Amino acid sequence: MDCFFTNVALRKFPQYRDKPVAIGHSSTDKSSPQEFASRSKNSSSELSTCNYIARKFGLRKGMFLGDAIQLCPDLVVLPYDFESF
Repeated sequence: MDCFFTNVALRKFPQYRDKPVAIGHSSTDKSSPQEFASRSKNSSSELSTCNYIARKFGLRKGMFLGDAIQLCPDLVVLPYDFESF
């Protein structure tokens, strides 16, 4: 249950299953993961959760997205997928 939001989002983006992935807010949930991550580098938004691969880099839920991306530059940041819940 700890990575619930991440696992739900990865159903839509299975190509990121073996990558460090975090879930965060986006002003537009229609953006691609790459576009969302590039806008998030200086973000003070908090990540909701991340997968265990990302946690190996020191990421944790509640961390600022900007700080998370500094710790893990290859982080894939996905928006919530509320429709899939």
